[in-house]
Amino acid sequence: MPKMEPPGPPAALVSGYRAGALVLDVGMMVVAITFMVLGGYGLVVWALAVPFPLQAPLVPDAALAGLLAGVAFFAWRQGWWLARWAAALPLMALCLYTLWHNAVAGGPWQQGSWLSGGPRILSLAAVLLLLWGLCCLLGMRRRLCRQVALASGVFMLLTALAGIGWLLLPGSRLGWLSGFVSSPLVAITFALLGGLALLAAALRGAAPALPLGGCRGWRRWRCSC
Repeated sequence: MPKMEPPGPPAALVSGYRAGALVLDVGMMVVAITFMVLGGYGLVVWALAVPFPLQAPLVPDAALAGLLAGVAFFAWRQGWWLARWAAALPLMALCLYTLWHNAVAGGPWQQGSWLSGGPRILSLAAVLLLLWGLCCLLGMRRRLCRQVALASGVFMLLTALAGIGWLLLPGSRLGWLSGFVSSPLVAITFALLGGLALLAAALRGAAPALPLGGCRGWRRWRCSC
């Protein structure tokens, strides 16, 4: 007698869906860790006063924002609510301060940052990081929250693609790069990876993230896929 298949989707389809969820979760964790590493590196370089021949990868304010953004996103995906709020709220406060000071002073180069005494983050970067922090606080438990993350991810991706397009212009038309306070490549990388991470988070929704360890967390993750 032929063996009867249990009701439900084919095993291959379920396995493929779990593989897709695994790719999204691992990708988001890699983005969060990349943000933390770049931000921490920028702070260490600033603290040690390491000289650069052209331009520092990140100004101190941007390095701190990158570190907080990575911690907030990682903590959000892992369900660590206290660490998420402890990182996301200072990140949003830093962005709001930056927008206010840039508007009052006339730009990130005018006057010094109250935190580091150097240049502040660009206003556009502050808006992107503000949206990032907001998404980390809102989570994905409601449809509106997922729509906010989706719109923010698309906005970040479009910003990154516009920056890449400008970088491909001939050298005579790259005068706009002088307006960057940090390395343009690092800034565009942040926007590109951040946009992809928010889109992945919107696709995953409220499903639990890939656990860092423990059989119970792994079984819970598998059941959510």
